[in-house]
Amino acid sequence: MSEFSRKYEMMIIYDEEEKSLDEIKTFVNGVFSANGMTVIDEKDIGLRDYAYPINEKTRGHYYLYHFESEPDALIKMTKEFKLYRPIVRQIVLKQD
Repeated sequence: MSEFSRKYEMMIIYDEEEKSLDEIKTFVNGVFSANGMTVIDEKDIGLRDYAYPINEKTRGHYYLYHFESEPDALIKMTKEFKLYRPIVRQIVLKQD
């Protein structure tokens, strides 16, 4: 990682009806690797209810990642995740 890399936290909500959790995690880890990101920690939060229906569904699988990345790579990653149908929502926060 370069001196410009920063630490981030990201919550992803998966739709397991689209693909299996293992397939989705493989895709996500591949995107991290392709963009030169380093995953520090990941945590499976599990299946949870949504606060409101999303795409006519009420439950999703939540997954939390802590990683290091350069800001440019972060932009590429979020674009790829938006185009990947099994990822329902994502939010990335910069850590101090």
